[in-house]
Amino acid sequence: MKCKIIVLVLIYAVLSPSCSKNVLNEVPESFLSPSNSYQTYAGLQTALTGLYPFLRDQDDIISATGTGNSLFAGTDEFTYAQTPPTSNSLILYDELIPSNGTCLTWWNGLFQLVQLSNAIITSASSPGIDATSAQKNAVIAEARWVRAFVYNRLVNFFDGVPIISQEVTSPVLNFTRSPRDSVLSFIQSDLVFASQNLPDMPPAPGRVSKAAAYQLLAEVDNDLGQYANAVTAASWIINNPKYHLMTQRFGVDASKPGDVFSDLFKDGSQNSPQNTEAIWVMQYQTGLPGFSGSGASGGNDNLRAFGPFYSQLPGFALPPNGADSLGRGVGWERPTPYSLYTIWSGPLETNDMRNSPYNIRRTWYYNQVGNPLYGQQYTGNQDTSYFLYPMYRKVEGIVPNNGTGRTFQDNYKMRLAETYLLRAEAYLGEADLVDAANDINVVRSRANAALIQPSDVTIDFILDERARELMIEEPRRVTLTRLGLLYERVKKYGPIESQNSIQTYNNWFPIPQSVIDANSGAPFPQNPGY
Repeated sequence: MKCKIIVLVLIYAVLSPSCSKNVLNEVPESFLSPSNSYQTYAGLQTALTGLYPFLRDQDDIISATGTGNSLFAGTDEFTYAQTPPTSNSLILYDELIPSNGTCLTWWNGLFQLVQLSNAIITSASSPGIDATSAQKNAVIAEARWVRAFVYNRLVNFFDGVPIISQEVTSPVLNFTRSPRDSVLSFIQSDLVFASQNLPDMPPAPGRVSKAAAYQLLAEVDNDLGQYANAVTAASWIINNPKYHLMTQRFGVDASKPGDVFSDLFKDGSQNSPQNTEAIWVMQYQTGLPGFSGSGASGGNDNLRAFGPFYSQLPGFALPPNGADSLGRGVGWERPTPYSLYTIWSGPLETNDMRNSPYNIRRTWYYNQVGNPLYGQQYTGNQDTSYFLYPMYRKVEGIVPNNGTGRTFQDNYKMRLAETYLLRAEAYLGEADLVDAANDINVVRSRANAALIQPSDVTIDFILDERARELMIEEPRRVTLTRLGLLYERVKKYGPIESQNSIQTYNNWFPIPQSVIDANSGAPFPQNPGY
C-alpha cells in the first residue's frame, strides 16, 4: 500500500506544474493502509483472509514464473517432461545460479508474505484496536502461523535467512543472515503461540486451526532434533477425537466403483463435513480464502501440469474446451520411474489401494472420434514420451467449460496421514522403531498394504511411504532439503538430467545476486558453491 501511495505522489508531482490549479486542486481525504484499515476485528479478519491467495499463488505451477515446478521437478519424484526444459523447472541443476529467476521469485514472494504478516501482527498488537484480547490473540496467532509457514519455506530453500519480526516501514540496507537453527527456533516460537491461540477448528474453509500449528510444529521440531517435542505435537492431533483417517467410502462417488483413498480427492470431499482427515485445505472455489483470479489465471493448475500431453499423439484429441476428467494436460510434471514403479514393487505393495486403477491411471484409450482406433486401448510404450504416461488421479476433477483445462478442485496442504508419518520420523529419531512402525502401519493399514516390521523402518522407507501416500500433496523438494537428502535421492532416483547436473551444494538455492547487491550496508554471504 505504501508503494501505491509513493507512486501516486510522484505522478502528481510530474503533472501538477503543467495543470491549472483549478483543474487539479484536490486533497485526498484518506489512503487505505494498515494504520487506518486494521483498526477493528472485522478489518483484521479481512486482512488475514487476504493472506491466503498469496500463499496459494506461491505454489501455483502454471504461472508467469512457474515457481511451483521447483517444488516437484528435479527431485526423486518428478521430471519436467517437455523438451527442452525451461530454466524455472530446475531439473538442470547447473542452471541453479545466483541470477536464476525462480530463486528470486521465491525470495521476493515469500518475504512479501512476511511483511504482510508482520503488518497484521503490529496492528493487532497496537492499543486502541476495537477487539477483545482473545480476538487480538487469535488474529496474531493466525498471522504468526502464516509467517512460520513462510519462514519454513525460506529456511528450506535458502538455509539461513534474515529474521524479520517487525513490519519494515523504511528502507533497510544492512540485513544479516541468521543461522538455520536460529530461524527454525524463530518458527518454533511462532507455532507454539499459534497452537495456544488459534481456534480448535478452522473459522472458514481454507483457513487454519490449532491442528495446522501442531502439524507444522512437529515438522520443525524434527528438523531441530527435538524429537520428543515432535511426538507431543503430532500426538495432539492424532489423539484429538475430531481427527481420524477415513476408512469407509464417502462423498459424492461413494456408491460408484472406487475406494476410500480415491474418495478423498473427489471434488467437494476436501471440505466435506464427513472428512475427518483434512487439516488444512487450500481453496480453489470462488469467494473462499485462497481463491484468486478467474478464467485463464484462476482455478487449479494441477491437472494441466501433471496430466500428460496426450492430445499430441495420433488417435487422441482434446475434448471440447478440455471439459472432461482428462483435462488439457501439458505434461510439465512427469513422474519418474521411482514414482511409477519402484515404490510399488515388492511383495509389501501387492494390494496397496493407492496403486489401484482408481488412483493411478495406467490404461489409456484412443478418444479421437472418427479415428479407426477410437475406443481401443493404447498399447504403446508409456515410458518413452511425455505425451502419455501413467497419471496420478489426485489431480482429476470437474473441468468447467472455460477452455483452460483447469479445475476448481481444492488441494490438501495438510492431512492426518502425514501427521502419522511425521511422528514416525520423530520416533525414528529417538531410535524407537516399534512405535515408528506402528504409526507407519496405521497409514498402510488404511491402504490395505502389508504391515511392516520395526526392522524395516529407515528414513528412506519413510520417504517412500510419504511418496506413496502424499504424492503431489507434499512439496517434495522441501521434504528432501530439510532432511539434507536432496542430493542423495536425486542421484539415486531423479531424472537423468538432474542426476548428471546436481552437486552436493544444490541442497540449498543460491541467494539471488540482486539481493546481495542491494544489501550494501552489511555483508550478505552467498551460499557455498555458488
